[in-house]
Amino acid sequence: MTEEVVLRMISAGGTPLLIGIGWVLWKLHLKLVSFSERLVRIETLLDNHLKHLTEEKEGK
Repeated sequence: MTEEVVLRMISAGGTPLLIGIGWVLWKLHLKLVSFSERLVRIETLLDNHLKHLTEEKEGK
């Protein structure tokens, strides 16, 4: 959205709408960040497990 569109919405009484849109975008951002962090943790867990299996195989 351009500045002009935002200003028109505010002047037409659209402030609550803009606040709602901002809130939804913020919540979506938080969910995506938390999902990304979970993926990193899963990747680390799998990497550590693979290292353990490799060391175990080389030890035999």
